[in-house]
Amino acid sequence: MVVLALCAIGGIVHAIIRARDLGSVNEQALIMTPDGFVKGTGVGPKATVSASYANIARLTPAVRNSTQYLDMVTRDGRKVRVELDGRFGNVKKLARQIAGQHAHYVATHSGGQQ
Repeated sequence: MVVLALCAIGGIVHAIIRARDLGSVNEQALIMTPDGFVKGTGVGPKATVSASYANIARLTPAVRNSTQYLDMVTRDGRKVRVELDGRFGNVKKLARQIAGQHAHYVATHSGGQQ
């Protein structure tokens, strides 16, 4: 009974968070450039993620519980996970495209090439 109540509460909280995100539809954007990307999903301090490929040592697409992520390790060893969702298009394609852009950036900017 307690587990059922906790699941119901969790579902309600999740629904409220998703409904609140709908109000920020005008602030949602994914901007991809040859040097990195910026993902904005609303207002607030954690709503915007920016990544510069120059500061990312490793970037790998990952799927956990049918949710697509970008797992990144920065040059200073910090681990960052960015969740991708369907509001910006096909998440598998986006993850592959961002990983490919990162690989291209690393290939063209390593060994003194600029």
